[in-house]
Amino acid sequence: MPDPHCDDWNQLDFFYSGREYERFQEWIREEIAAGRVREVRIPWRAGWGNAWDEHWYQCRSCGQRWRLVGPDPPFRGIFKKVRRRGLFGWASADYH
Repeated sequence: MPDPHCDDWNQLDFFYSGREYERFQEWIREEIAAGRVREVRIPWRAGWGNAWDEHWYQCRSCGQRWRLVGPDPPFRGIFKKVRRRGLFGWASADYH
């Protein structure tokens, strides 16, 4: 059976509740423990800054990076694919 792949994951524009975000964090920890994902350092100047609960993860199967930013009301958090944009930049994968 092939390794699970992050193509099955959904990008999230927001979390419906704090409890949903907590469940999501539990799920990502399980993915890390199973060896399917690893947390990676946020590239210099790519993150939103220290005021945010932001973490980046990388799929071990394909190398795709994902950005998780926790809710900070009124902002409701996100989980998005990220890709390299230019030499030093990073952007959401759905950014054109």
